[in-house]
Amino acid sequence: MSARSRDAQICTATRAAQVTGGAAEWGGKRAQDALALVRRHGQAGDLPCVICGMPIDYSLRHPHKQACTVQHIKPRATHPHLTWEQSNWAPAHADCNTAQGSRIAVGLGLVSPWLS
Repeated sequence: MSARSRDAQICTATRAAQVTGGAAEWGGKRAQDALALVRRHGQAGDLPCVICGMPIDYSLRHPHKQACTVQHIKPRATHPHLTWEQSNWAPAHADCNTAQGSRIAVGLGLVSPWLS
């Protein structure tokens, strides 16, 4: 991807964030595909929840509170341009993700452990 097209994506995400009150849109098939990817990587690496550190049962599905969700390490509310950036995703329990809200899940400068 060229720098110009990446910049265009960032601008689009930023405009979407402004329209939606800060957070870039998350939903639809693209979000389902992202969850499937995080779930596959998490299950293959037996990765724990990035928030609480406890194991995730990757067989559980929504609406179960312990089901795997995509945690945005740097929140969409403050980093809308990272919404679709895979290095900003990590597996988390649904209830942990909800409780975390828009706070940063792990220390600044860290990237998602599931991409390692």
